[in-house]
Amino acid sequence: MEENQLPWAEAMRDMAKQAALSPIFEEASALFGDRLTDSYFGGPDVVRLSVLNLEPADTAAIQAIARQLGIDEAAVQIERSDPAELEAWEQLRRELEELHLARPRVLQMSPQTEQRFCHPPWHIQLAADAEEFAKRLHHKYGNLVVLRVGALIYPMTAHSDEHNKNHRPATFADPHELRVALDGPLSIRRGQTAIHHVNVTNLSNVPLHVHTNGQITADGVDPVTGATVGGFCGAQRLALITFIAAPAGTIRIPLLVCTASIKPELGYMVPLGTWGLLAPLDLGDGRRLLSERMELTIVN
Repeated sequence: MEENQLPWAEAMRDMAKQAALSPIFEEASALFGDRLTDSYFGGPDVVRLSVLNLEPADTAAIQAIARQLGIDEAAVQIERSDPAELEAWEQLRRELEELHLARPRVLQMSPQTEQRFCHPPWHIQLAADAEEFAKRLHHKYGNLVVLRVGALIYPMTAHSDEHNKNHRPATFADPHELRVALDGPLSIRRGQTAIHHVNVTNLSNVPLHVHTNGQITADGVDPVTGATVGGFCGAQRLALITFIAAPAGTIRIPLLVCTASIKPELGYMVPLGTWGLLAPLDLGDGRRLLSERMELTIVN
């Protein structure tokens, strides 16, 4: 396997920019005291400050301090914290921390709960089987939260599938060039995500390079129509890891399989039963090939 190099030079430049801006945090803390609810980098060139009961004089004071430190005023962005939103955030972050401790698998994405304050709307992604928890959050926080359960927004609307998986074009692999097969039968509990493996056999006379991020992300498909019905839609790491199969050789690659539905008519979870499974392969020559249809069983 080969892994690409990180862009160290760019990272070092960003770190230098942030180091030059860092003194503003201590000054803001001294100036605003407990009224400073949040302070963070909004990128390598920007500092963001949130202040309760913000007045024009507060903005002028922090801008004056920035000038004294040799920091561009435009690099310091200050905004008002709403007391009601701060109280709601305190309640929400406690709930998210409790959920993470009790059911870490369920909370897939959320604001960082260690922040004293985070401006709404708060984007939260939950596992496909967490509809009841999403219902509770929506009832309690309303428009302050933007919820996603599995691949679909909560509550469902006519546009719930607007973020469906959009792959670049792919064609089915030539069975004379390569063969893809599950490494044993595959069954997954409804609403869950699992790592399985596929065996990719190179039937050509040249090495086969398969580009991945450490795994292949499978698509669940309708066994009759072939339409995509589910799959993993969350964030994944982007490191390039290439698996290489010599001519007549076989490589074993991790396969990420998720039973979250992307079709509102199916609900948030792909229903119980036997479904098709496709593994898209990104090859070193730029082609994207699909495996032949494999079998996935979803159980209770």
